[in-house]
Amino acid sequence: MSQLWLPALAFLFVGGCQPTYSQFSSEDEKDDTSSPQDTGQVQDTEDEEDDVDDEYWSATSLVVLSPESGAFLPLGEQAAFTAEVQDADGQAVDFDDIEWGSDVDDAWAQTASSFEDSSLGVGNHTLTAQAALPNGDRLAYAVGGVLVQSAYAGTFTGTIQIDATLSDYTFSCSGAATIVVDQEGEVVEGESECLLSLSGYDLDLSLDIDAENTEGEVEGSASATLYSFEVSGSVTDEGVLELSFTDSLFGYIDMEGEISVERITREVTEL
Repeated sequence: MSQLWLPALAFLFVGGCQPTYSQFSSEDEKDDTSSPQDTGQVQDTEDEEDDVDDEYWSATSLVVLSPESGAFLPLGEQAAFTAEVQDADGQAVDFDDIEWGSDVDDAWAQTASSFEDSSLGVGNHTLTAQAALPNGDRLAYAVGGVLVQSAYAGTFTGTIQIDATLSDYTFSCSGAATIVVDQEGEVVEGESECLLSLSGYDLDLSLDIDAENTEGEVEGSASATLYSFEVSGSVTDEGVLELSFTDSLFGYIDMEGEISVERITREVTEL
């Protein structure tokens, strides 16, 4: 072979062994037929997980600031609910994904670190706040004895005073009275004791009270076995209930009665 062919063959051999490659920037347009490229999203997620400071989050705690244990929340009124995740130094952490629930009202659920709400149902609640932390830990904090009911509701005690007038003579009796307003603040029930001595006769004026409350206005009846009186009055959310009646007994005894009671407990007891 002629020596003139040798350089040419060497050039073809070396050129055929060189690798081919392409280069593009983010501004270049890729060919639709090119192979799929890794966008880097998976790597970013892994980086975020790697960036979670487990030691930091493991030292945090969750606390409910309001309502406090034993708090009273008037039914249907706005109440403040606040919880926060705190770091090891007790400083609040910027973390809003806190879930709230009740052991009494299954339908009540909220997600926020702080909010106002009026939808929590009647009952004596244990409220639990929970937080799922970035490191996978889960915190919980519960407050118990949170009472939700009408501001009118509770058990009231006091006195009844009855004056009976017969032939220009007035006879009086007084006794004890207990009244209960239900948790919704609507049903008013009670009983009272009063024994009236009238011209040598003892007249039992112990009465059962059955009435309804409409936004503080109370209407109903106070009755015994043989007679009944229509009563009316009021109840305040501060816990004062007053009823009165004016009627005639047996057609010839004029009766006037006053019932005055105050709330001694928000607990709705049974008579």
